[in-house]
Amino acid sequence: MFTLDIKNKKAIKNLIICGALSLFLAVFAYVYEMFSYGQYSVHMRLMFIFPLIAGVFILFKNSLNKYFLNTALAVLANGFLVKGIIEISGRTSSFDHLYLISACLLLFAAVVFKRKRIEDSE
Repeated sequence: MFTLDIKNKKAIKNLIICGALSLFLAVFAYVYEMFSYGQYSVHMRLMFIFPLIAGVFILFKNSLNKYFLNTALAVLANGFLVKGIIEISGRTSSFDHLYLISACLLLFAAVVFKRKRIEDSE
């Protein structure tokens, strides 16, 4: 059996916030799809995953820059929300890819700045 001993109260608080945000996004997607006349979007259904990913990365706080990572995951969640709304409405948009591009740049920045910080400390 796996047990996790987290002594940092800030990490526990962040995990609870990420869990609550994931639950809120899942309920939001469910309610939105209830009122969309049977239409659904895979992007809308999967947008709750990004706060869960953030919660997992909180446990490994030394691996990436926290601020860039949280921003990238927030951009991805917003992008999936916008993409889901556009798909449910039956339209298309060329701006959907900007969310993915900006999130990838932020993830790259998280890796680069964390590595740079680690190298500077050595």
